[in-house]
Amino acid sequence: MEIHDWRATAGLNEVYREIRGLGLEPAIAELETFGFTVLEGVLVERERTELAEALVDIAEQAVGSPIDRERGCRLDGTPVHKWFPMLLTRGDLFRRLILHPVSEALVTYLLGASATVSSVTAFVRGPGDSGRELHCDDESPNPLPRYAQVANLHWILSPYTRENGAMSIVPGSHRLCRMPVPGEGDDLAIPVETPPGSIILFHGNTWHGAFPRTAPGLRLTIAAYFNRGTYRWQNENYLDALGADVLAQYPERFSRWLGSRIPWHWASVEERMERRQLVDEVARTSHRQEG
Repeated sequence: MEIHDWRATAGLNEVYREIRGLGLEPAIAELETFGFTVLEGVLVERERTELAEALVDIAEQAVGSPIDRERGCRLDGTPVHKWFPMLLTRGDLFRRLILHPVSEALVTYLLGASATVSSVTAFVRGPGDSGRELHCDDESPNPLPRYAQVANLHWILSPYTRENGAMSIVPGSHRLCRMPVPGEGDDLAIPVETPPGSIILFHGNTWHGAFPRTAPGLRLTIAAYFNRGTYRWQNENYLDALGADVLAQYPERFSRWLGSRIPWHWASVEERMERRQLVDEVARTSHRQEG
């Protein structure tokens, strides 16, 4: 299908070509119906192993001692519960994830071609993690719009089961267009169980949380949080943190993901005039499907 109407959002033809070329139509159907999708085998074993090893190395540096991976503890038996922000500052291995064609196509479908990265963080969690209650990631006042303003993508790098502290999710809750009240939806939540190398992508309205981890070992997850280009909500400023020299090593799309073409937060009248054309560009590339 080609869209030729000039009133259509710019970039839609490219998005649909990528979705078809990658065979992602079932994932799109799941996003629309359930508010989330799970794709297995997105990362090959080498990629998954390298990322997992890198996260454990980072965690060992943070706790100042080796980690017993079988138990998920330091050598003295203390469970490891660590969260690492600003992950893209930690090397090329993590930056390449943002350019993965599968995740890029799905996030662009949900948020438009002007979508930007809000944050990329990592979780290294051992036994005893208490989990998290149900919530949704769009923290705007109720009612929320039916289209996604934000989206969350998790890269799964370790066995992901309920006993291992997997995500809990309420299928179809994205259509309610509001945040749950405390305790609501607990009886409807299901565990998202999937093997290492998978990705989980969910709509910003979808109710989700995490089950407590009762099994030994480590849960290794990378979470990439995205926002629509017209919805400026970036938690991590990677453009300044990485700098021009690092950004120049990647395709131009990488800088766009990090917000280089988003016109908000100008510093002067002159800069505002220069960026006026970017406002029009963002509006043209921010399609909103009904969800």
